[in-house]
Amino acid sequence: MTPTPELVARLRRFLGEKIPPNGTEVDTRFADEELEDLLEESQTIYGAASLGWTEKAGMIQEEMGNVEETGTGSEKYRFTQLKDRLAYAQTMAQDYRRRELEELEGQNKGSLVLKIVRPEVL
Repeated sequence: MTPTPELVARLRRFLGEKIPPNGTEVDTRFADEELEDLLEESQTIYGAASLGWTEKAGMIQEEMGNVEETGTGSEKYRFTQLKDRLAYAQTMAQDYRRRELEELEGQNKGSLVLKIVRPEVL
């Protein structure tokens, strides 16, 4: 698939990678070049989103570290567990993969040409 600025922006939305106000692509997990690579490797934008969510699943451990709970004084903060974040990313990847397969099935439907021969009548 040939990347365009519009497709890159749409893929960024599908991946939940919103650029913050007064920010740039560097403030997200994916640079525009990386999103363009995902688009080039895929047949549809849904396939690119599936690949992107798979990559995000791999990034989660690095981002979270090993801390699941922390506290200061009487305040405690509990983070979303790693397994829950991984499950979410994998579910999103599977959902976009399903969408890609549906779109590709719709594109591959061919046509059928029939020829009807008039019967000879006595």
